[in-house]
Amino acid sequence: MENPAGDRGSDALLVAGMFLALFLIVSAVLLYSAGGQPAAQGTAAWAQASANARRFESALAGHSIALLSGHHGYDSGAVCPDGLREVDVNWQIARRVNQALQEHGASVQLLQEHDQRLDQIQADLFLSLHSDSCIERSGFKAARWHGSYDQAKREEDLFLACLQEQYSAATGLSWSANTISRDMKRYYAFRYINAKIPAVILEMGFLGGDRSLLLHQQSRVVQGIIQSIGCFFARKG
Repeated sequence: MENPAGDRGSDALLVAGMFLALFLIVSAVLLYSAGGQPAAQGTAAWAQASANARRFESALAGHSIALLSGHHGYDSGAVCPDGLREVDVNWQIARRVNQALQEHGASVQLLQEHDQRLDQIQADLFLSLHSDSCIERSGFKAARWHGSYDQAKREEDLFLACLQEQYSAATGLSWSANTISRDMKRYYAFRYINAKIPAVILEMGFLGGDRSLLLHQQSRVVQGIIQSIGCFFARKG
């Protein structure tokens, strides 16, 4: 005996199954599209960043850099409650930057604080490396001499822009403009070196909030400095 009600029930189950399968297929396509596009964009961004890094590194060859390790040979700089000294952090990073610059074909004069050679410096760029205080704050900052002459000022501003772009990207630190002090803009070494040499002081991060980066991820700090210097020379032309 035929069972029309049972047939209609089977048909309904079949249709429901078809709709479920269609829903799963469409969902999978949408998820793939949503996931694939950002991945592609991320890959493109990574490739572009790598290309820029290579271009900036190649721009270092043939240039001379005067690199001053803040407080080295003079005093301790900031000292944290557990005994961590700014001078030691600066020196560790300065030596690694020095080595990396030379590996990319640049010549480097590695200086101490209040170095007797300051007034005899001949270089394409002067950079003094420091670390900020032990407070629980994060960020980096840099400054040039407040009274720089026109040509040096333009070049210093170009280097500062490269730092804000490249150092920030490499380290993940934000630009801390509101903590740039009067002392940074009047850093004594600016008065001793040739006024035509573009010169900048960089506070690489805070010994408090950025301790892990400054102590245990120094390769990122070094890469940020190297790419910033290379960016400067590449864009200066």
